[in-house]
Amino acid sequence: MNVYWNGKSGPPVEQSVERDRRACFDLSFCRHGDRTILERQYVAYPFHLTRPFTLDPHIPALATIYQQSSSGGVYRSDQLTCQIKMGARTAAHITTQAATLVHDCYGQPAKQSTQIVIEEDAFLGLVPEALVLFPGAEYTTTLDITLHATSVLMVGESFTEHDFTTNLRTFEKYRSDTVVRDPTGRLLVREGFEIRGEDFASATTPIGHFTIVSNFLLLGNRARLPANDTIKNIAARGTDCVVGLSELPNHAGLSIKVLASSAAVTRTVTDDLFSAVVQSAFGKIPQKRRK
Repeated sequence: MNVYWNGKSGPPVEQSVERDRRACFDLSFCRHGDRTILERQYVAYPFHLTRPFTLDPHIPALATIYQQSSSGGVYRSDQLTCQIKMGARTAAHITTQAATLVHDCYGQPAKQSTQIVIEEDAFLGLVPEALVLFPGAEYTTTLDITLHATSVLMVGESFTEHDFTTNLRTFEKYRSDTVVRDPTGRLLVREGFEIRGEDFASATTPIGHFTIVSNFLLLGNRARLPANDTIKNIAARGTDCVVGLSELPNHAGLSIKVLASSAAVTRTVTDDLFSAVVQSAFGKIPQKRRK
C-alpha cells in the first residue's frame, strides 16, 4: 500500500467538484424546531432516495438517510457526485442499505466525488457499507470537507475484493483522497492512499490475512468526540480485527484504521464506532440501524 500523504503537504486538490446532473446526490439540511429536515434535494440516476427517517426518538435532531442505487453497482466511466450541506445545529446519519459492487471497468475508471459543508454546531455521520471490488474494477473516491470547529463529522470508507470468476483475477486499483478545511479555507488534513489489486491479493499484502479495509475520520469539536480509551475498548472487543488509532494534525480529530476478517466484523466495529460518536456528541445511545 502506497500512503502518499497525511498532513499538510501533498499534491494539488481541486477546490470544487464539477456537478454532473446525470449522477448527482445533492442534499441540504436545515433545523426546524427540534428536528432536522431536508431543505433541498436533487437526486438523479443511479442514486435513489426515499425520505429521511427519525429512528431515535430520544435524539429528535438526528435524521437518518439511506442512500440507494438503482443501477446494481458502479460501472466503467461512472462519474458520481455527492454534495451534502449541513446547516447550523442540524444532525444527520447517511448510510447505504448494503455493500456497493464495483464492476469490471475495462480500463475506464469509475469515480465518485463528494463535497461536504458543515456549519456551526452540526453533526454528520457519513458511513456507507463496504465497496466490493470485482475483477478489473478501478475506482477513485475524492472527499472535500469544509468543517466548522464546533461541529462533528464521522466519515468512513470500507473496501474488499471478490473474484466471482475464480480465475485468479483481482481489481485494478483503488484510490482515496480526502481534504479537510476550515470555513476560511485553511487546510487542516490531507490524507490519501492508493493500492493495486495485485498488491492487495499478493502473498506480501499489507493487510496480512485480513480481507476488509476500513478507514474512519472523526473530525471537529474534540470535546464532542469519543475519548481514545473508548475507541481502544471497542477495538479490544474484536477478536477478528485490528484497529489503529492516531491523532490528526492541527487538532482536527482522530484517524482510525481497521482490518477485519469478514463483513460481519466490519459492520460490528462500524456500528460500535458510530454509537460511540453519537453518544459523545448527544449524550445518548442511538438505536441500531436495520439493513
